[in-house]
Amino acid sequence: PQFWWFEVINVATRLIYSGLGVFFFPEQSILRVTLSLVTVSANMLFCAKYRPVAKLSMDRATTAMNGICWGVVVMAILSWAEASEDVQVAYSSVVTLFFVVSCAVMYRIKRKEPEYALVALISARQPFDEDEFRAVDAHGTGSYLRDAVASAARDIVRDATWAMKYLRGQLLR
Repeated sequence: PQFWWFEVINVATRLIYSGLGVFFFPEQSILRVTLSLVTVSANMLFCAKYRPVAKLSMDRATTAMNGICWGVVVMAILSWAEASEDVQVAYSSVVTLFFVVSCAVMYRIKRKEPEYALVALISARQPFDEDEFRAVDAHGTGSYLRDAVASAARDIVRDATWAMKYLRGQLLR
């Protein structure tokens, strides 16, 4: 809630990064790349200082994605500056490796969060601790847990036995 306006800044950063600079600098490619680099760098600094996302895992994801965007802009500078092919290939490999490692780290972080562990149990229709569910539901920042419960409930009702079908028929009149 403190940084509700961050989404506007995030969208502006993405627009500038994805090509809005063409409208400001139609003939100067170096200025477009510089605008992207400055914008992504400013976004990285803002995120590092203020931490505008609620969950640690989302903070880490934001940091990783900003790093990847920054790396791609630097790759564009290397290409524009006519760096040797070996340098370009090496840098592309590093950015790709950073992306893959970031995805693996995000998966491990997310997997350890209580909300995702509960969703895995609910999806598998396994028993879970009611107190933990209440605590996570009370402090959750999104609708992921509630969506999982609703989806599991829909699946149970759809795959019901004849008694559940009868009960559903009685309740839906």
